[in-house]
Amino acid sequence: MWKARGTVTLSYTTQDVITGKNADFSGSMEDINYLDMKNRATTQWNAGIGIGYKVKNLGLFLDARYLGEIGSFTAPEKSDLFPELKNDYFYIDQKMKLTQFELGATISYTLFNSVKRIHK
Repeated sequence: MWKARGTVTLSYTTQDVITGKNADFSGSMEDINYLDMKNRATTQWNAGIGIGYKVKNLGLFLDARYLGEIGSFTAPEKSDLFPELKNDYFYIDQKMKLTQFELGATISYTLFNSVKRIHK
């Protein structure tokens, strides 16, 4: 993870309970570097299974893969690094783990086969 930049904007209108008038709030923070709030190194695991069939030069392959993540890209415990994000914009990161399931099908055709004999 090399870059983690963002801009926060918040705008809302609420009614003041004492005066009964509408109060507008708006604000923004430009080009915030969130990199310190992220985990740069996470652990992943990968499992898969596949089957293939070849007839002459034509190959047919089917496979399934699953990618799981042990750690989280985001670090909610570091959300105090930018107190104004938490206090003014109510921004708190949640844990984010990447998991992915893939199904694949491949058709291949071999143009040239070469077999070399080893003479003893």
